[in-house]
Formats: sequence, C-alpha cells, structure tokens
Amino acid sequence: MTAYVTDAKGRRWSLPAPLAWRMEYTAGVPCDSFWMRCPWEKNSPTKPEGWVEFAADHAGERVFTGLVDECEVSVTVKGRILELSGRGMAARLLDNEALGQDYQSATQADIIRDHVAPYGVEVAPGAVLPPVSHLSVATGSSEWSVVYEFARYYGGVAPRFDREGRLVLDPYQDGQAVRIGEKDKITEWEYREDRHGVLSKVAVRRRTTWGTQWGSDPAFIAQGG
Repeated sequence: MTAYVTDAKGRRWSLPAPLAWRMEYTAGVPCDSFWMRCPWEKNSPTKPEGWVEFAADHAGERVFTGLVDECEVSVTVKGRILELSGRGMAARLLDNEALGQDYQSATQADIIRDHVAPYGVEVAPGAVLPPVSHLSVATGSSEWSVVYEFARYYGGVAPRFDREGRLVLDPYQDGQAVRIGEKDKITEWEYREDRHGVLSKVAVRRRTTWGTQWGSDPAFIAQGG
C-alpha cells in the first residue's frame, strides 16, 4: 500500500511503506476509518501536525480517501515510528452543524449547494433525486443528517461515500454473490451485528391533516428494540 497526506496548503507528501495498516468501511454512520503505522525520519520536511487529508492506493487502485484525526510519533530502540488514524470524508458532514432553514421545494442541487459543497466534498455523478416539498432543517442538526434525510427518507437511497471520497446518491447495484469455502485461505474471520441506526418504530405525521401513522419493525422489537 502507498499512503499520501495533504497539508492545509494543499501540498501532498508520500509516506514511507507501512509496517501495518487497517481500513474499515461502513455504509453510513459510523463512517469509514483508517489506521496505519510506518517508520519515520527525524528530519522529514513535513510535520504530521500539519496534515489534513489522507489517501491510500493498493495495487494501483484507490482504497481510501479521508481526513487525518490523530497522529503520533514515538521513539523506540528500533527507531522512530509514526501512527496515523482518521475517518472517511463523511466526517466533514458529521462534524459540521447545519443552519436552520425551510425549503419551499428542496432540490438535489439545493442540498448539495447548501450542505455538501461548502465543505469541499465532491458528489459522484449520475444521481438524480426528486425534489422535496416543505423540507425543514433544524438548527444544530449535522449536515450529514440533512443529506441522509433528503436521500433516504424522501429519495429511497442510502447515501454513502466511495473510495475516492465522493458522496454517492445512487441506489445500490445488484452485486455478485461470493462464496468462501473450505479451500480458501482464511486466517481469521469475524461476525458482527450492528444495532446502530436501526429504528424500532417510526411515526409519520401528515402536515395537511396532522394525522399520524406508525411503522414498526416487529423482528427488531422482538429482539429488544
């Protein structure tokens, strides 16, 4: 893997070959994250505290684009070691609060202009989501929650980020099933269930009649909700 960092002035630096690294990918919240460890030279022309963005390529393909959250240089008997960690580009939308406002009719262009583009986040081409009438944005909500509500609840699309760090608003494409059998070289496996973001019960209120309808997830409620 080849890793790169970019400082606040836009200067890009290539890091030494990593000794260890880990990439974690998710479909939303919590967002993608990375961690890596590599040798570090005392007289390097760039300083870790000035780094802002991180990117990594593997076998000629981009595998991660994100932000630097933490960096640490330790001095050991084996030399200087740099540890670097951070999150995907969704962190830009998670860490910024939206300004409260009401849209008479919110279009995809409106949401991108007001809640995505100001943070330097690019949008993958191709997505066309329908406009939403009378959309209200609450003061203090994260920019990610605004994008998620517009795309997921009104457009039926789960927003996410690709390996290039771009916001994707297209539906998931049908993929190919992969079967791992006894002959495959597996050194470790882990099974995980994430309850984060699963809704037990949702109230839908009509603005015209103020009637309320409830939608629930019986299977999830049966497990404790």
